Amino acid sequence: MTVINKPVSDYQKILSNKKIKEIIILDHENENQNDFRNSLILFFLGFIFVVPFIVNVKYVQSFNRKARIVSIISMVLFVPFAIFLILLIIILIIFIIFEVNDFSLY
Repeated sequence: MTVINKPVSDYQKILSNKKIKEIIILDHENENQNDFRNSLILFFLGFIFVVPFIVNVKYVQSFNRKARIVSIISMVLFVPFAIFLILLIIILIIFIIFEVNDFSLY
């Protein structure tokens, strides 16, 4: 079996470089789409648990514009949502304490 070494033409080099650049660009596009998807998941989880709103900060520097916007919105929503939950917990504790005291009086 003989191996023939063919010289690589300039045209073939240009084509292979273009393919490599296309692969790199496609990889960055996939990464950007993953950033947006993950940021959106953390955004919706933030309404159930407060912590994902803060974890979403890691996408502020993303190259994907949508991921950055969702990340900024989740940071803005963190403060009022956290305050609301703290007030809700305080109100529930107060009602539980008064309910226990009212029950013991009878």
